[in-house]
Amino acid sequence: MHDLSHVLTAPRRLGVPRSRRSLIILGATVLALLIVVRLGLVLVRAGTASSSAQVAAAPVQEIQVPPPLLSAHGVVQPVARANVASLGGGSVIELLVDVGQSVEKGQVLVRVAGASATELVVAPWSGTVNAVMVHAGDSVAPGSTLVSIGDPSRYQVETTDVDEYLVGRLRPMQTATVTLDALPDRTLRGTVSSISPQVQAVQGAAPHYPTIINLAGAAPDLRPGMTVHIVFDT
Repeated sequence: MHDLSHVLTAPRRLGVPRSRRSLIILGATVLALLIVVRLGLVLVRAGTASSSAQVAAAPVQEIQVPPPLLSAHGVVQPVARANVASLGGGSVIELLVDVGQSVEKGQVLVRVAGASATELVVAPWSGTVNAVMVHAGDSVAPGSTLVSIGDPSRYQVETTDVDEYLVGRLRPMQTATVTLDALPDRTLRGTVSSISPQVQAVQGAAPHYPTIINLAGAAPDLRPGMTVHIVFDT
């Protein structure tokens, strides 16, 4: 019979259970992830602090805000113009001028047969006929406008939209640049000659303060009624 005492008395080696080893590996992995995340947060905070320091250190640049543009619209008109009317009324028996014709002071424009005499309607000064409102044979009432004349040697701009905001920023003798809508390549210089203190309400348009800008010199290509854009110098 074999002796089995050494088998029965030999010490047994106990290994680590698989479940325990899995837990140890999992714990080590989680710990490593936590360390990596912690290092990442530290680096991110350091970078943010560095960026903030750079932004704080950057000099502050002041932005120059340009002054508001003072602009308006207007219409070219002769400085001297008149609507010539009949005093007594009657029947137009003779029309002696046409639109665009040059006339002299005192020249007869229209003859009107009144109730007791013939009225001679004459030009109050030398200029150009801008409009004729009647025809031969028309009956006209006393005070009716028959002919409009103007002096083409001097022009001005009459504004149509100087509102309450703009009127407080304008002053007499203030200079301005005038651009004609029909002649965009043409620029004129002007000077404010008058600013109405009373607002004018026109049907179909916003209330405005009529302002007149005198244009420097005569321009042969200007025509009454041309629309313009005005920029006032500040």
